[in-house]
Amino acid sequence: MKNYIGFLIRQKRLELNISQERLCKGICAPSYLSKIEQGQADASSDIITSLFSALGIRYTGDRTLLAEAREHFNRFFFLLDSEESAEEETNYFFRHGEELEHSEFHLDYHLCLLFSHLSAEDQEQAGKEQTYLSRFLPYMEDVQIMRYFLGAAAIIGHSEKAVKLLLEAAHYGNNSVIYYQLANTLYHLGHYNDCIQRAETAYLYASEEGNPAVLIGASFLLGSCYCNGRDFSIAEKYYKRSVALTRGYRIPVKNYAYYNLGTAYLSCEQYQEAEYYLLQAGELEEEPYHNVMLNQKKALLFLHIGDSEKTNLYLDRASEALQALSEDSDNYHLCKKMVTFAEMLNLPDYLDNPEYLELLEELYANVNQPFGFGFRRFYGLFLIRYYKYHRKYKEALRIREEMDIS
Repeated sequence: MKNYIGFLIRQKRLELNISQERLCKGICAPSYLSKIEQGQADASSDIITSLFSALGIRYTGDRTLLAEAREHFNRFFFLLDSEESAEEETNYFFRHGEELEHSEFHLDYHLCLLFSHLSAEDQEQAGKEQTYLSRFLPYMEDVQIMRYFLGAAAIIGHSEKAVKLLLEAAHYGNNSVIYYQLANTLYHLGHYNDCIQRAETAYLYASEEGNPAVLIGASFLLGSCYCNGRDFSIAEKYYKRSVALTRGYRIPVKNYAYYNLGTAYLSCEQYQEAEYYLLQAGELEEEPYHNVMLNQKKALLFLHIGDSEKTNLYLDRASEALQALSEDSDNYHLCKKMVTFAEMLNLPDYLDNPEYLELLEELYANVNQPFGFGFRRFYGLFLIRYYKYHRKYKEALRIREEMDIS
């Protein structure tokens, strides 16, 4: 373990405005304290305890407690990687926070706090922990650095910067979770070929590690990449594998796989296939707004088929699902626009309505960040049709090139 205890001593000493000579009086030589602070000397526990005491810090050296803590740290990250609840471990860290703060597990404790805040979707506190930990990078072991970059990427979300951070994480430790998160980010950015490569790597590592969450997630991502590439036979193969892996597991993957397939077939105007998958998809329970999207797609399907009764039925259901969302959320406003978009398509001469273009361009410009590139591509197809109708072929070509639509 790299000696970062010296960094803690120096940090507290400067905070209290105490000189090295004053702090180490009766404990050790100033030159030895300097080496301790720089991580160049592995001081005995007696000297560390004395220095901490002089700084008003109670150093935890209880080996029984530390051995127990190590087990909880290991279990916390095991559960985290498997996407299982780590509430019991998190409660342990909060109960023993003061002791762990002033122990050799200082960095592990703060890494656990970082991921606990991420699990609770508290980005602000997670960001504070990441900023604090960044000062300790020179003192971290490789596995700690890997966790740091993994957490830093999770804080900023799906972006090119997150890709760079995840690649940094992979430099310090290869495991299925890193490559799965990397593949997931690449998917949301629309880099489907790169996503396929990383998802396959994630699946390989997860097979060796026995991580069912990543096996399912990587298979689902592969299905989604091929689905967006309109290679439905391969997409169905990977989706079937992800569904098969969920037997006895808690994730309702089948509903999401069928929703994606149905939406892709709808985009290709293959309405019979779209109807089969969209109607077979059950409730999308992961997020409340997902059911808004599902019912909106069903309404669009029956609008194209020409069944006005079912179109209105699913528009009503989409509106009902919308009411379950908080009006203060960004997702609410985007989902409301999606429902309005479907309602406008149900009107005669909608292609001559300037409000339709305004709404469509807004969806095209804004759905990418929260929901992913595939959503932008979906609305891009409608935008292309609008521009073609108005003989704006250059604009239609621009959208095709942006969306890589052949």
